[in-house]
Amino acid sequence: MRRYLEAYLHWLMNECPTFDLHYNNYLIESLNLERPDKWFQIKSYCPQRTFIYHHGPTNSGKSTSAVEELKNLKHDQNGIYMAPLRLLAWEYQQKLGNCSLVTGQEKDYRNSNLVSCTIEAAPLNEEYEVAVID
Repeated sequence: MRRYLEAYLHWLMNECPTFDLHYNNYLIESLNLERPDKWFQIKSYCPQRTFIYHHGPTNSGKSTSAVEELKNLKHDQNGIYMAPLRLLAWEYQQKLGNCSLVTGQEKDYRNSNLVSCTIEAAPLNEEYEVAVID
């Protein structure tokens, strides 16, 4: 693709002597599919986030410690727990107390700042202070 673009721009510069060389370089960089980090310059828009990765063997308490962070949220903060299985989402809804449950089969919205859901049914149109992906 890049080779065709460069050939086209070379032809264009020969056919249109008023073609701006600075725009030429901008166009090549904009269409460079090898650098997706250059496609969108929105670094000033992106909020600062902190990611915490819990690593350990099975039954070591990784999910439990992460869900404790959800329980400690203030009432004006939102949190979400995303489970791989519907039964696990339901189990953590029971552990969290007053919590909405969203899965592919059921949607039980409550007046709460917490959501327990399956990963594919996660309501991602909201901003969350704490998100747990199990």
